[in-house]
Amino acid sequence: MFFLKKSVKKCRFQTHKLRIMSFYLYFCPLLEDMNATININGRLCLLDMPKVMAVVNATDDSFYAVSRCHTADDILQRVEHCLAEGADIIDIGGCSTRPQSVAADAETEWRRLSMALNAVKAQYGNTLILSVDTFRVDIARHAVAEYGGMIINDVSGLGDEQMATTAAETEAPYIITWQQPSSANGMAYLAEAVDFLQRKIDLLQQTGVKDIIVDPGFGFNKTDEQNWELLKNMHCLKVLEKPVLAGLSRKSMLQRIARCDAADALNATTAAHMIALSEGADILRVHDVKAAKEAVAIYMQCKR
Repeated sequence: MFFLKKSVKKCRFQTHKLRIMSFYLYFCPLLEDMNATININGRLCLLDMPKVMAVVNATDDSFYAVSRCHTADDILQRVEHCLAEGADIIDIGGCSTRPQSVAADAETEWRRLSMALNAVKAQYGNTLILSVDTFRVDIARHAVAEYGGMIINDVSGLGDEQMATTAAETEAPYIITWQQPSSANGMAYLAEAVDFLQRKIDLLQQTGVKDIIVDPGFGFNKTDEQNWELLKNMHCLKVLEKPVLAGLSRKSMLQRIARCDAADALNATTAAHMIALSEGADILRVHDVKAAKEAVAIYMQCKR
């Protein structure tokens, strides 16, 4: 009986906690830009205006076929194209995380990543801001140790808490993704997102990670209703006082609305990017750099 009463009290506390947070988020004003600065191995990236992160996939099965690179030459052509269009950050991944995909094993992921990083470093040295897209601790550690400072983009939402130690020891900026399944909707869902991200931020900071970026994780363990709830209320994430990344490019939530496939989802992506920018996105992770840079330019013009 004691344990039953204790469980009831805990349940009531969690319910009250969500109600209070939902009330706060509902009335949360859109906060002013923080002009945060991200330190990448001594190189400062000032987020005084939204940045564009270009997707470079050293994979065979990423959901958008055009982004797949199989050889070092493919990688360099893709990176050169993205830079020519104005990319601020190059995000390189060696393991697809699309829905229903089977993750490549660690050996395959590292072979792909090291091939890509070798090519990029040989061509550009340390002139680029790089991000490594991986959920594996050992791969993140090896990438930073062997190829120099870069951002760790971990879509697992700190699934392995040792990643926090790796980010702290390598002094790498870390992207924390909200991808925890939930049955909630509306403000209760937003409250869960903020609560999850705040707890992870606390853990990262206690471990010694100094630069943290939050990603609401569009498309990861979310219904379409939850995805759209997050997009139209992204400003709520500003209460975390961290830069916010939006990864919307050509995703299925847009394809279903536009009634198209990934190859024809650029217009829908640009529309979603404008909403994300108006909701406070600091970084857009994209396949199409030129269109994203144009969206940022138009958004910044309207802010003047």
